[in-house]
Amino acid sequence: MEKYYESYILAEVNNEDSFLFSHLLIDDYQQRYLALERHLQFPFIPRIFTSIIDADIYLFGLIYYTIVEGKTISSTIERISSEIKEKVDEFKGNNKHTKSPSALKYLRSRIQASINIYRSYLMSQNNSSDEA
Repeated sequence: MEKYYESYILAEVNNEDSFLFSHLLIDDYQQRYLALERHLQFPFIPRIFTSIIDADIYLFGLIYYTIVEGKTISSTIERISSEIKEKVDEFKGNNKHTKSPSALKYLRSRIQASINIYRSYLMSQNNSSDEA
């Protein structure tokens, strides 16, 4: 899994058209990156993360829906911050999870939790009335 992430990041940084990732990127991927950049400016997104658990919960769903699905997260949300904090606290309350956050079972649960949280706040990419 780590090798996959590393390969993807290297392909993007080096602006390579890797066959392994080409199906992930569509013609308007640059617009999706710009949308992600706007989303990362939301007030509830920390500028510094205290742990990988925090970063995963805040970012996985946001990145997934923005880059892969081409969706926009509503900028008028109030509850998302508290939902994310509750989930982070839940994961950090598990001593085994805190000691081994890189274990695949914990990584998978964080990915799922983040995606599930953001799913409630999706907008269509074409709906510009509430986009950030």
